[in-house]
Parts: sequence; C-alpha cells; structure tokens
Amino acid sequence: VLLSMGLVKRVPSGESRGSRLFAYDLAKDEFRLLGTVGGRSIGDEVLYVAPDASYLLLTQSWHQLARPGVIRVTLEDGSIEPVVKPISGVRKWFADRSGEVRLGVGYDGLNLRMRYRDPGEEKFRVISNISLDKLQGDFDGFGFTEGDHRGYVITNSLTGRYAAYHYDFRTQEIGEPIFESTAVDLERLLFDE
Repeated sequence: VLLSMGLVKRVPSGESRGSRLFAYDLAKDEFRLLGTVGGRSIGDEVLYVAPDASYLLLTQSWHQLARPGVIRVTLEDGSIEPVVKPISGVRKWFADRSGEVRLGVGYDGLNLRMRYRDPGEEKFRVISNISLDKLQGDFDGFGFTEGDHRGYVITNSLTGRYAAYHYDFRTQEIGEPIFESTAVDLERLLFDE
C-alpha cells in the first residue's frame, strides 16, 4: 500500500510545504519511507509502478520552487537510483506505460516549454516553446501509448472544457476526442491495461 503525507511547517516568511511517500507492507506490518529525506522536499508524485510491484518512479525536488528530478525506488528495500536529473524549466514529468520517462513540461520565463524523447532515446529535445500570450487554453495532463510517439492530452483549448484527445508528440497535433462532455471537465484518465 502506498501512502502520501503532506507536511506544513510555519517559517518566518509564511509556510513551507513538503510531502513524503510511504510504503506499508501488509505481510510484515511495517512502514518504509520512499524517496530521499530532506527538510522541505516534495516527493510523492508517482509516475509509474512496475506491474510486479518491484519498483516505482517518483518525482523528487528539494523544495516547492526547485526543479524535480525522477528517481527509481525499489519497493523491497527502499533503495534509490536517479533516472532523470532536474532540467531547467521542467516542473512536471510524464512516463509511458512501460515506465520510461518521456516528457517534461514547465514554464521557462513566459513560455510553456515541453521536452520530449522517443522510446529508447537518452536526450530530451524541446518540441514546444509557446509564449503564454499566444497559448490558447491550458494543457493539464499527458499520457502515452506504449512504445509510440502517440498518446493523449487533457486540455480545454478546443471547447473551453477539459477533455481528453488523441495527441501526437512529434507533431504536437491534437486529434479526435477520447472523452469530452459539455457539462463537466475531465480531470484525468485511468487505464486498466
């Protein structure tokens, strides 16, 4: 069982927030901290859990304003291995359904910047650098089709409501809707396979 705990600490300038992720082993009746230990670290965003539950990918940063990196945490013993180092401007990472980190999204100055890599590539390349004053709508989430450059995006840029659409990461084209509603916004997609 994975448990996330948020932390708030009062400091002279206001509040400092952090988070931690724990694993609870039902058979052994014990808790284990996952990720690194740091005073104000943010470390509870799970990107991927291996199908055999042997490891997970976790974003980790040292405080609210720091760029996150991605680490691999072995669930059996809590050991940590860096997967993706922090990259300037990237605030959120996305992994595909095989556990490969493929996309980093964030703001660089007044631009929305996306860094992407195809399956098996080592380096990320900038695929989008859109000025905020030219951005139509918001991009709220991304997902991948395993081993491909296609996936989905959750955006409100086409109708004003958040919906899920097919998305081509190489061309950045928004395709046909996967799910949309005229009454409610979509928050996320969950897949069982």
